[in-house]
Amino acid sequence: MALGEYGKYASLGISLVLTTAVYLFLGYRVGTWLDGRWGTEPTFMVVGIVLGMFLSLVSMVKELIMLTRKAPASGQEHEQDPSARDSEKKNFPSD
Repeated sequence: MALGEYGKYASLGISLVLTTAVYLFLGYRVGTWLDGRWGTEPTFMVVGIVLGMFLSLVSMVKELIMLTRKAPASGQEHEQDPSARDSEKKNFPSD
């Protein structure tokens, strides 16, 4: 695996940690604020933390999908569409 490949996956890990921290912090703060406002002590805090965990997981899956859908690595040929190959055959007969 090339050095650039390691960088892609390292950035995915750093992104996971940062988004998890942000979502958990926001879920905790909003949940405790709602609990203090409505007197439902741990209910909204727990809901906020669980929602933060879910959102960080969704974010990680989206980034992983984008990372794996990128163009093939250099050195591999791209698949040509069939119409391009047919026009090449017309221009250069194999006989």
